[in-house]
Amino acid sequence: MERKIDEIHKISKILNETMDNPWCITGSAAIFYYLYTINDTKSLYFMDKIGLPNDIDILVKNKRRNSNLDYRYVGDYKRTSNIQLRSTTYKNDEGLFLDLTFETSVSIKKVGDTYLHNPKSLLRDYEDFLEDLDFADEKFNKNLFKIEALKYIKLFTDDFENFEDKKRKNDDEEFINASAYVPHSPLNYNYNSP
Repeated sequence: MERKIDEIHKISKILNETMDNPWCITGSAAIFYYLYTINDTKSLYFMDKIGLPNDIDILVKNKRRNSNLDYRYVGDYKRTSNIQLRSTTYKNDEGLFLDLTFETSVSIKKVGDTYLHNPKSLLRDYEDFLEDLDFADEKFNKNLFKIEALKYIKLFTDDFENFEDKKRKNDDEEFINASAYVPHSPLNYNYNSP
């Protein structure tokens, strides 16, 4: 877990130094980072169900939708294809992957020095993606957990100025209610319960 967080921090530093356009981490890596930051019983439960992200997906804001990525390198990540596309995969010597995609509109939340895809926007993306999946598909269940995790994350990030206060308040509640919390399915859990 710590290695993935270190990788996210490393990529954030590289992108802060090299990208002129606004960017953010999206997908599973963004969900993972939000949950890691919240760091309570429920977020750890979601992290366990979702697992570590396989790669790190990045959205880069660009006014022209049909622009192609012409970066050969992003830090120590090298482009895996010589064809310039709107979305490109990069790989480093450690075998870690990074996917960059140009978008005309990107909704961003800043957590420390890391820019993440806004959870409201990311939730909509996952809900749309879920509609295209077969119920029996393994990705369907994993995406259900991601959707429920994003709903939980939104409780903390809707008013980001008070994020730390909400986190501390929730940590206190977790301490009081920890023995009563038995996770079954995130779909059956009532987040508004005391």
